[in-house]
Amino acid sequence: MISKYGLVYSYSKKDDTLEVYFSDDQIVRNVRENDVEMFYGESGIVKANIYGIKKYIKIRINGLIYYPSEEFIALINGYLGAYDMMLSVKYHSGFEIAKKGNKYIVIAKKDTLLPDKTFAKEDKICSFKDLSISESDSELIIEEGLKDEDVGKDFFDMEAHENVGD
Repeated sequence: MISKYGLVYSYSKKDDTLEVYFSDDQIVRNVRENDVEMFYGESGIVKANIYGIKKYIKIRINGLIYYPSEEFIALINGYLGAYDMMLSVKYHSGFEIAKKGNKYIVIAKKDTLLPDKTFAKEDKICSFKDLSISESDSELIIEEGLKDEDVGKDFFDMEAHENVGD
């Protein structure tokens, strides 16, 4: 089971593509068979593109998919199984609440796919851009609503935000 991966979805009225990233190595060749295109680097598979997945599932996001469901991973594995590849289910997005001084921030854990389609090489303080909130490169500082017990919780887990605004 592969645990280091990231998913990026793009769609239009005509077509759609689910990109499954495994590394951010340079692509040297690609091979397409039906709805799956594999991209290879010097040290193995860099990514897989799955075309036309919208005929099986409705995805309402254009961009990085932070929290894929077990059912969605099973569907992807149906495509990738032909290549002896199976994704493991993730129970966290890789983006966590942290504390810097007396401010709460978000960090991307090592090996988390960022919106620029590269993997974090080490734990990284997130900017607004890293979280697809805006194009700003300034650090996202959460001003209110969090407590010390929220540190380490997944930023995209709604339960982690149940106290925000109280």
